[in-house]
Parts: sequence; structure tokens; C-alpha cells
Amino acid sequence: MQFDNKVHIPGDVSEPVTQEDGSLIVTTKVNTIADVNAEIKSWFPYIEILEPLKFREDFLMEIEAYRDKFKDEIVRIKEKLNSGERK
Repeated sequence: MQFDNKVHIPGDVSEPVTQEDGSLIVTTKVNTIADVNAEIKSWFPYIEILEPLKFREDFLMEIEAYRDKFKDEIVRIKEKLNSGERK
């Protein structure tokens, strides 16, 4: 997925900085994490949160909890795909 400079980000946003690998670094200053939380989640899985560390850790724990919630179903789907069954 490729983002352009028209991506909506709440708060006071810096100009995106393009890295050598094509990724973008975007810095924003917001009043609360809730201001940016939904927007960041809409970019998942194409985003990596670098800072603040607490937000990064909370986001990773939320992803892990979501994965764990569906762990049994994921195993069942993988088994079905490996067996060649596609129903």
C-alpha cells in the first residue's frame, strides 16, 4: 500500500519524510491518544508505531489479544487449507 500526502491525520502534522526504503515518517502532535487511535488502526497492517513507546506497546498488546481471540479458528482454517479443502 502506498500513502500520499493527502492522508488525513488529526492534530498538528509535519510534512511526511520519505525514507530510502519508500516508507514515510509522519510526526503529529495531538491532545490525546484517542485523537489518533482510530486513524492508526485504519492503516493496520501497513503501519508501524515508533513513538510514543507506551502507545506502541499498547497497540501490540491489542493485536496479540485479537489474535488470541481467534486462535482456534485460525488453526482450523490453516488445517483446512493444508488439507486442500476449500469449503
